[in-house]
Amino acid sequence: MSRRFGNSLLVRGIGLLIALAGLWFQLTDQPGIAGLRDRLEHLAYDLRLNLALPGRAAPHPDILVVTVDEESLQRVGQWPWPRDRIAQLVRRLAEAGAAVLAFDFLFSEPEQGPRIPPGLLRDPRLPEDLRHALASTAGHAGDARLAEALAGLDAVLGFILHPQSRIASAPPFAPPEFETGDMPADLLPVPELPGAAFNLPVLSRAARGHGFLSVLPDEDGVIRRVPLLIRHAGRLYPSLALETARTFLLADRIRIESARTASGPVITGLRLADRWIPTDARGFALVPFHRQGNFRRIPAWRVLSDEFDPAEVEGRILLLGATALALSDLRPTPVHSALPGVLIHASLLAGLLEGSLPVSPDWIHGANGALIVLLGLLLIWLGPRLSAPMLITTALGLLALLVGGNLWLWRTHGLALAMATPVLVLGLLTGWFAVAGFAQATSARRRLQDAFGQYVPPQIVERMAEAPEAWHDRGETREMTVLFADIRGFTTLSETLSAGELRDLLNRFFTPMTRVLFEHGATIDKYVGDMIMAFCDAPMDDADDARHAVEAALAMRREMQRINTLFAREGLPALRIGIGINTGPMHVGDMGSEFRRAYTVLGDSVNLGSRLEGLTRLYGVDIVVGPATAEAATGMIFRPLDRIRVKGRHQAVDVFEPLGYRDAIDSGTLLALREWEAFLDCFRAARLQEARERLVALSGTVPLPLQALYRERLEILRQSPPPPDWDGAFERNVK
Repeated sequence: MSRRFGNSLLVRGIGLLIALAGLWFQLTDQPGIAGLRDRLEHLAYDLRLNLALPGRAAPHPDILVVTVDEESLQRVGQWPWPRDRIAQLVRRLAEAGAAVLAFDFLFSEPEQGPRIPPGLLRDPRLPEDLRHALASTAGHAGDARLAEALAGLDAVLGFILHPQSRIASAPPFAPPEFETGDMPADLLPVPELPGAAFNLPVLSRAARGHGFLSVLPDEDGVIRRVPLLIRHAGRLYPSLALETARTFLLADRIRIESARTASGPVITGLRLADRWIPTDARGFALVPFHRQGNFRRIPAWRVLSDEFDPAEVEGRILLLGATALALSDLRPTPVHSALPGVLIHASLLAGLLEGSLPVSPDWIHGANGALIVLLGLLLIWLGPRLSAPMLITTALGLLALLVGGNLWLWRTHGLALAMATPVLVLGLLTGWFAVAGFAQATSARRRLQDAFGQYVPPQIVERMAEAPEAWHDRGETREMTVLFADIRGFTTLSETLSAGELRDLLNRFFTPMTRVLFEHGATIDKYVGDMIMAFCDAPMDDADDARHAVEAALAMRREMQRINTLFAREGLPALRIGIGINTGPMHVGDMGSEFRRAYTVLGDSVNLGSRLEGLTRLYGVDIVVGPATAEAATGMIFRPLDRIRVKGRHQAVDVFEPLGYRDAIDSGTLLALREWEAFLDCFRAARLQEARERLVALSGTVPLPLQALYRERLEILRQSPPPPDWDGAFERNVK
């Protein structure tokens, strides 16, 4: 399908509406629409993340995850473990040289020891060593021993912030210092959560740092980005990963970079030591997810059993967290439907240390709006001008450019640019222009079929529909070939048949003749009585129109022989046709009145073609062609018939009979043709005696009417010799 829409304002107007709807869809803040847009963008983000999921040749060198996995629960016991056991775990990691130990656990409740009757400890009969042992298991001695173990290394404890204000407690520690420049901290647009659950004061005082474990998933419940800062009770708190990175880098404070915009203050990023941390306007950071195998892991039971290599721990950041399914610390992420929370913190921590956090710029909505405008204008301009294959190819190219550019920016610069809305607009515009193009092409093909189907070959109609720019029906003058075919003796024949028989006979003649003409690319101009008028080289260009017309005439003669064989079986009279063909300038186009119009040809060359058809009776041949046709029909052999002045023309015309293609003509016919041409040379040179002798020698090799005609002319010239400047032409005063 190929259809140029050109000035179709309706098609372009609807395309413009689609582009404007896409722009509104991208920029609107209406909750339902914005939620749908964000959902599409989330799906696109997840797809891109998994397609370009980075992997590491080796696990991260500075991070080690100590896991409370299923095997640890089987060997050590169900969670929660006694605080003494956790203190033992911490001491062994500290002795192995851990740089920082971060906890993805909350110790908000004191450990409850066994209940010992107070009188038992005061009984003088109780041995002293047993008295001290019982006293050490009573109360909260396990919490104290865990606090003592935490004090032996740089520990970062996790706490929880949540939206339930009725469940809150005062923080038993001071948060780290933040620098906010000239922007007051209470104006920063960070999430604010009123509820909190902190660790025991005795543990909090022993820890070096504190970071919240809370993550705020997207609307679909999937964790793609996490807040680095949350406000609680008027103060800012860092996430576990951010505080762990600050402790490891020995940074005293965290600097918050911000800016004032028309819509209010926005956060542009954080600065930690010499590292720049990009965030969105609310201080959220995209988690740079990796494959789960990108972090070294040690099961907690191996540490407690002293079955680990201290070299694996020395100088590294350790994150202690649960990976066992039974502990239910599994979160949906783009890379895994149930990823342990400790691995989310580890992934974010790795990005903070490496400076490799992906960033989704705040200007992305505006950039996408501009991209939608550019795509819309480009497709509105190109769409109506392209064929369906070219339109789809162009759309696929633009899609590849969008997706490829998006992936390239993600891989090389860590830019998480939105993609769903531009791709959606591209798909809708392409679909609209394809459907509109198909509908218009179908309508145009139907109009063409209605207008030309009765007299233009179906394959030509199809070409006209596929390439409307290659033809038009307005009048023009061009070099063309016209063909006239007429039944000889039709008047006499019609007197012997009834009206019904005559109709049936003409239908049986016109149908196969029209089929032959169609097969050779000719256009039927009209049927007039027993005559067919056709032409080649319109409405579609045909560089070989003369050759095709002659081929059609030869095929019509063969078809006439087949028809006569059928007629003979039915007792019907045989038919003979005369065909005249001429090539020359003609005026072609849609002509007529407001009541009736026709696609036809006019001109002197057309009239000459009609005269040539009438000459077939004179020469006793079936086909007569003009000189331009004989010259243009390359590869064919023609027998010159005459040089004649037809009625209405002052200039003599050479006329010919086609014999066929050179390679299909036998040597005897070629020899006879040369003899005939030698005769004509003598005749036109007025060497009458020699011409007479040659004509006698040609008996049996040329049609009898043609031979008789020249015998008659020789007699006329004998009685009235031609003038010295005679060119060999005779006058034909009848049509």
